[in-house]
Amino acid sequence: MALMLGLGLGIGVAQTAPLKRYSIGGKAPAVVADYSAGVYGLNGTPVAFDGLFSFARLSAVWKRNALGHWVKVLAGEPRTGHHIWQGGQLVPAGVAICSEVRTNLVRYSEALDVSEHWSLSNNAAVESAGELSGFPAFRLTDANTEGYAQINQTGVTHGDGEHVFQMLVAKDQSPTSQFSIRLVYSVAEVSTASGMTLNVDTGVVVNLWDSNILERNVEDRGDHWFVWFAVDLTGASNILIQLFPAHNNTSGEGGPENVGSHICTAVHLHPGRYPQDYIKTEGAAVSVAAESLQIDSGGLAKAVGVFGPELFSPDDTSDGSSAGGAVSVVGDTITCTNTTGTARATNDLTYEVGEKYLLEFTSSGQPMGVYHGGSLALGTLQDGKNSYLFVAQTDSNQIGFRNFSAGTTGVVSNVTLRKVTMPEELTFLIKGTMTYADEDSSTQVLFSRWLADSNNFIEIRLHTGLPSSTGDPFFLQSSLGAVSSKITNTSPYAPGTEVPFSLGFVLSATEIEGFYNGISTGTAAYGGMANLLSAPLQLFPVGNATIKDFRIWPEALLSADMLEATG
Repeated sequence: MALMLGLGLGIGVAQTAPLKRYSIGGKAPAVVADYSAGVYGLNGTPVAFDGLFSFARLSAVWKRNALGHWVKVLAGEPRTGHHIWQGGQLVPAGVAICSEVRTNLVRYSEALDVSEHWSLSNNAAVESAGELSGFPAFRLTDANTEGYAQINQTGVTHGDGEHVFQMLVAKDQSPTSQFSIRLVYSVAEVSTASGMTLNVDTGVVVNLWDSNILERNVEDRGDHWFVWFAVDLTGASNILIQLFPAHNNTSGEGGPENVGSHICTAVHLHPGRYPQDYIKTEGAAVSVAAESLQIDSGGLAKAVGVFGPELFSPDDTSDGSSAGGAVSVVGDTITCTNTTGTARATNDLTYEVGEKYLLEFTSSGQPMGVYHGGSLALGTLQDGKNSYLFVAQTDSNQIGFRNFSAGTTGVVSNVTLRKVTMPEELTFLIKGTMTYADEDSSTQVLFSRWLADSNNFIEIRLHTGLPSSTGDPFFLQSSLGAVSSKITNTSPYAPGTEVPFSLGFVLSATEIEGFYNGISTGTAAYGGMANLLSAPLQLFPVGNATIKDFRIWPEALLSADMLEATG
């Protein structure tokens, strides 16, 4: 990864906010990621998001902005600036990340007037009603001439297991205050209905249609309610979505008490136990790709690595060019001029086989190749700052630059090459919110994973696999297969949506200690740090979360400071 520092503000450029306030106990972190404020830093220097993190997602997706509106984010762009609702307030939450493919099974989630996919019965009416939380909204009306008016969608494709139905309903005055949503389906040829009725004025749930209901809630979102329920659709077929604009008369017959209309939008049905971030559909179910967020190995080496002495000297550069190529060295600048052949600048070095080395330099002019070991290419040079972390091989006795493009000139300068090793101590801090269900797993959520292989890793997990466990932070370190760990066993986190978490992990030279919500797990002895510098550090490789704060120190912070930092 080429670590490129920018200037200014935004995702692609560096932040200029001071980093000093992120210190704990007077210790400045090597990595700062304040996702909610958009501030990122590496070794005390402000950097851009993409100067520190690698992010991937193969499709467009949606995030909630500061107005509470769901806005589209293009493929490959992180969902920074995401907001969530907490305590009835819309708050900046950081970067949203989900490691799984997500799907909205409803067709036309924002267009309830599309008759091809939404049908009306019992004199129901649908008309445009402006916007609700940034979405196109529709007023559903019960004219009360026959029984309950209904707006329906049939032919919903789904799988077995738990599913969530969710939507927005306005706090709209109407002669009838009640609004109903339900799924109707068959299980073993028996018709079943699952859903609920709510009072749109108060948000109070009337418990109707309880078959297979797992959980349900009505959440206050200012001018509207966020309404959802979870149901087990195992073995279900012929699913019908039904919306009732008025539902006071329990007999199902017409009458004055059954006249009314309500505004709603953003209809969503997806696999899972809890609500998920919105996905817009237009005529068919839509899936969005999984997301990945990590710090690459080069960035980690720069942040926490212990560096040996400088190995590269421009004065030791030799010219290995073929006819038509030439190399010149002036100070710390190496120029490779290719007239008709190959320009090749080489330095003979002594490596320690199997050890890691960080090569950095500035490149300009024609892109060239950089190699070590005579023929093992590291990559193609890019204009600006270049960084390469590599493991020395048995034939790795050279470092060099070569220009294959005839009639061109390439320049490298400020070359530095140093051996880099893991620190003896580390401290991690991560905060945010997560959405998860209790699925009896020791890796229900992976907050962070720094993994070289199955025998060498540092992980912070959420454990739900024990009989009494619904959410136990689990801290692990493995070096050469020797695993040391601490777990809470008190289930401080309960399954649900946007569950706040605050975690710290300290690895000193001789012991590890975990922290959660201002509480310590106690310590466990271990035999030394795993060698992980050739591997990336992943954030939420398993899970659905919004990360607010992430920091790393190449030293062990004091327990008292970590208790306060996570409290």
